[in-house]
Amino acid sequence: MSDSDVEYDASNVEIEELDVDEVDESERSEFVELQQQHVMVHPGGYAAPSTSSAGANSSAQSESETDDENVYQREVLIKKLVAREISFSEYQAHIQQEDDLDDEDVDVDQSAKKKSTFFQDFNTARRDVLKGNFQGSTKLEGKSVYRRQKRCLPTALQGLMGQANLCYARGDTKTAEDICMEIIRQLPLAHEPFITLAQIHEMSDPEKYLQYSLIAAHLNPSDSEQWLHVAEIFIERDDEQSDLLISTAKHVAKKFHEESNVGAALDAMQRAYSTAPEKFSMEDINLLIELLIANGHYRQALDILAMHASVELYNYDLGASEDSPMSPNFAIIIPDNIVLDLRTKLAVVLVHLKCEQCFEKVIDDILAHIDPENDGDCYLDVAEALMKEEYYRDALRLLVPLIKSKKFSLAAVWLRYADCSRWIENYDEAIVGYRKVVSLARYLDARLALAALLKKQGKYDEALQALEQDPDNEYLDPEVLHERCLMLHEAGRYQELLAAGFILLARHCYQIKKRQDIAVLSHVKYYENKNRILGEGVPDFVPGNDLPLETEWDLAIRLLTVADEQRDYTYYMKLVFTLQTSKRFHCYRPELLQLALTACIYNRDPTFGLNIMRELIRPLFNLKGDGFESKINHPQLWNLFNLIVFISGDVRYHRYLSRIFYRSSKIGIYPKVLIANYHLNCCTFKYALNEYNKIYLVTNDPLHAMMIAVTLTQIACQKFTNKKQSLIAQANVFMEKYLAERPEEVRHEVYYNFGRMYHQLGLLHLAVDYYKRVLSFDSLVVRENPQYLDLKAEAAFNLSFIYKHSGNNALARKYLYDYIQV
Repeated sequence: MSDSDVEYDASNVEIEELDVDEVDESERSEFVELQQQHVMVHPGGYAAPSTSSAGANSSAQSESETDDENVYQREVLIKKLVAREISFSEYQAHIQQEDDLDDEDVDVDQSAKKKSTFFQDFNTARRDVLKGNFQGSTKLEGKSVYRRQKRCLPTALQGLMGQANLCYARGDTKTAEDICMEIIRQLPLAHEPFITLAQIHEMSDPEKYLQYSLIAAHLNPSDSEQWLHVAEIFIERDDEQSDLLISTAKHVAKKFHEESNVGAALDAMQRAYSTAPEKFSMEDINLLIELLIANGHYRQALDILAMHASVELYNYDLGASEDSPMSPNFAIIIPDNIVLDLRTKLAVVLVHLKCEQCFEKVIDDILAHIDPENDGDCYLDVAEALMKEEYYRDALRLLVPLIKSKKFSLAAVWLRYADCSRWIENYDEAIVGYRKVVSLARYLDARLALAALLKKQGKYDEALQALEQDPDNEYLDPEVLHERCLMLHEAGRYQELLAAGFILLARHCYQIKKRQDIAVLSHVKYYENKNRILGEGVPDFVPGNDLPLETEWDLAIRLLTVADEQRDYTYYMKLVFTLQTSKRFHCYRPELLQLALTACIYNRDPTFGLNIMRELIRPLFNLKGDGFESKINHPQLWNLFNLIVFISGDVRYHRYLSRIFYRSSKIGIYPKVLIANYHLNCCTFKYALNEYNKIYLVTNDPLHAMMIAVTLTQIACQKFTNKKQSLIAQANVFMEKYLAERPEEVRHEVYYNFGRMYHQLGLLHLAVDYYKRVLSFDSLVVRENPQYLDLKAEAAFNLSFIYKHSGNNALARKYLYDYIQV
């Protein structure tokens, strides 16, 4: 079958247009240029198109034709406008009519939006341009500030400007130039058409290219790139238009200087100076020297001062590099008629060059020729240069006249005076200076420095007063408050420390208003509650001036330590649970859980402590292998659990322990003692005896033998118990095992427990004997740790109790007086 006879199914044909440049050369060989061929449609390939599809195709075709017609009509209108066949108002009316017709086809709800008409935009833009605002107007609504638009052309003229650029790109420079001229006629102060005109004449007419570029730069003075472009044109031409070059360079330098781009500003000025230095005025020289100083080119600045300010230099090499050292015999003669600004900059240059032999002469010259009341800023510039180079005594010679003046006795001047006095260790004057600064302005550094100096002199009360902040009239500064907390701790004013520290740390946290909040916190991540406000209940702080996290954590530990020493466990608990509400301290969550558990134990509040213990135990079951076994059987974990249980009196822990013992068989035998203790406390002695016996068979621990004896004694003391003698005998057997296996150093503990057992059984003569053994016992271990191991007070009290009930009050009183102190 020939190619011409190929039948196609039109429904399966996809046509895609590709640009030749988008296809690699290696893949182009796979494409064959298609010649015009006769395509035969398969008779049964597809049914006739439906009415709807035909309508859609015709609609799309009509829209395309309409768009082409609109474009053509606009081109005709632009050509008529350029040829002056129609006025701009008529052109605008046609454009506005077309836009209105297009808007009718768009199904968008415009009831809530207010669009300005063309005339409003045009008039607003013209007013902005005539006022010197080349970047559009700004609009303030509440606190929202909208950025200025770079374009200042109204909508219709923007369309013309786009058409001009399009014509220029197509090579129709005549039409592009005519359109730009029409835009300039309508809006003379718009810079966009002049940029396009400069591009049009760049190759054909360099003079027009320069003039149009310069006009565009003047009409948009904030465009530093355009100014730099103009300056480069002048430098490339290197002709007689040096005045324009200097003017352009000054504009560029000024713009870059305002943007703190001193390097680019200096580059622009140096290019102009190297081309026509004789055209530079004193103002231009002053700007050039200022830029040289800002960039650290002090020798170049001194060279220019010598050439343009009649400054005589001796033993100095003009044009030497910046790294060249100054001669020790360097000398200078300053003319009396030198300009004020240049006199100041000369002093600054000599300071930075560290010409110490000239400092006295320079400072004397400033004091003699410059009035500090009117030109104190010159004093301050030189003083700051001296401070930067660490010549503080010389700086003070210039700062003293300023603080004595009326106009320049400002906080910033006093701050520099205080800093210089502090560096030369004149602390009394430094304190006077910092006090003055604090009275004039709220400087953070001044407060901290004043407090440090007063603290160094041992004046803690005055130092703390310097760090005081008024939350009713100012935002609190975290750094000042932190320094105050440290100083309160050193001064031993602990209650003020706890209050100030809590305010500082609570600014990141949610406020705990009631006990129920702590209950919620002990179960869930409290900081996820979006109904609360961070920092609620504390004064406002300066935003964006947070302390490092480690610093605040160290302060929190310091506060908890002080609260523990002061036995203020309510504060301890409140602070710990408050810190748990903060995302900032989330990385310290394990430590906070331990501290919260300690707070519950100290404050004898077991309800929250039991919840925390569950939270500590729950993640352990996610561990595998030996990790789980070592963690779940750690003695510290179950000692803390036992402390919580000891102060709780709550029986819920029994069910909880039964569940976790059921979940894992790797839990050791010692945690199961808690189950036996539970049964003993609940007076279910048979269950307790069974549990203790299982544990003792595994551990053979003497303390477990004692617990078995205690359980047997409790059973024997019950009213309806049979075989009491047998139970007492068994209790004695286990107590003997307890006696045999306990160390000699703590034998008094065994004697005391024997006495308690016989005391409970009513065998008072045996109880008295063992109590007296406790009183006569002595060992080195007991003497070293009497607060933990000495049982003489307890034994003496029990003895006095026995003698009192037997009627021997004198002997009972004797034991109380000899061994018990209240």
